[in-house]
Amino acid sequence: MALRWASGVIAGSFALHIVGAALVRLPYPADRTGLQYLPLLGLTIALLVDVLRNAAGRIRVAAVLPAVTAVCLTLHYAVQLNWTHFSMWEYDSDDKQVVRKLDSFRPADGSTLNAGASWQLVPSLEFYRETGNRVWLKRFIRERKLADYDYYVLLPQYRNLVEERKLTVLYTAPRTGVIIARKTTARL
Repeated sequence: MALRWASGVIAGSFALHIVGAALVRLPYPADRTGLQYLPLLGLTIALLVDVLRNAAGRIRVAAVLPAVTAVCLTLHYAVQLNWTHFSMWEYDSDDKQVVRKLDSFRPADGSTLNAGASWQLVPSLEFYRETGNRVWLKRFIRERKLADYDYYVLLPQYRNLVEERKLTVLYTAPRTGVIIARKTTARL
């Protein structure tokens, strides 16, 4: 009974979404905003299979159709599964290796390393800084226009900053092209 109620709510909310899109230009879910529909669709298909399988007469054979649909949907999403990164944040897929590379620039005298980063990278770089207990690495600050730093972690589209500030490129991440650069006068 709970599965029937849940499936009704799911089907109803999906129908309202379609009506809303048609009437008031409500946008369809994009990227990760529609992820809730995937498990909910699975519940609805499971209910449909159960209802049709327990029906009387020849309609029981119709249970094969939603079951085949479920298998096809599962295969469709399984072949798209990406184990290396979340597709919306592909630029973050090398961040762990980038922070490990920053480890090799750790000051030997125990001082802190002052590094700035492209604002899109800051949350994940800050995560690795904190979880790795990298107290020698100053906190990354999310800013649209980078201040003056000794080291920089930049997305490829900020390569112009390398030329503008006359930075030396120390590392380029293989998958994303994220750049670690330093001021020419910065200590190694």
